[in-house]
Amino acid sequence: MIVKILKNYYTLVKTTHGTELRLNSLIDRDFLMAIGCIDIHWFAGYTGGSKSILPGVAGRETIEENHAMLLSPGARSGFMQDIPVRQDIEEVGKMAGFIRFQ
Repeated sequence: MIVKILKNYYTLVKTTHGTELRLNSLIDRDFLMAIGCIDIHWFAGYTGGSKSILPGVAGRETIEENHAMLLSPGARSGFMQDIPVRQDIEEVGKMAGFIRFQ
């Protein structure tokens, strides 16, 4: 799945929304723990969870591509479904092996 390493970033496949995934090589560990809060986010539904990966350890270009979707009709706060920005974030979390405890 990894294509190449570029200045401490892994360049991975594109998401279904077309975002080219670049993650900091920091994620290449046996175990990582993301700690943060969950709050309403004005265009991604909620903060927290997979947002620890995107934008957390993502490259600038990946963040810009993802955040450009804030102009999409589905962007809104307080929801998780049918929000392109959030769908992209969740997909990236799965690609990176992010496990959510519920």
